[in-house]
Amino acid sequence: MATQEAVAADALSTIHRYIDAFNKGDVKDMAAAFAIPGSILDGMPPHVWHGATAAEDWHRDVLITTKKEGASDFFAR
Repeated sequence: MATQEAVAADALSTIHRYIDAFNKGDVKDMAAAFAIPGSILDGMPPHVWHGATAAEDWHRDVLITTKKEGASDFFAR
């Protein structure tokens, strides 16, 4: 049985993998780090993405929406 510390460390490692992939623009690695099925909730329409392609669909919609708004060069910490 995993300890709470081990579970937390694994979760944090997954989050860092997802953020690192986002910062590199590596959508495939973002998706690989994402739980399947998963969900993303965001303030940007359509606000919720579900399922096996949620990470990829969200990323696509971010790029479409932010291009319209003139935003670019994203970096998460």
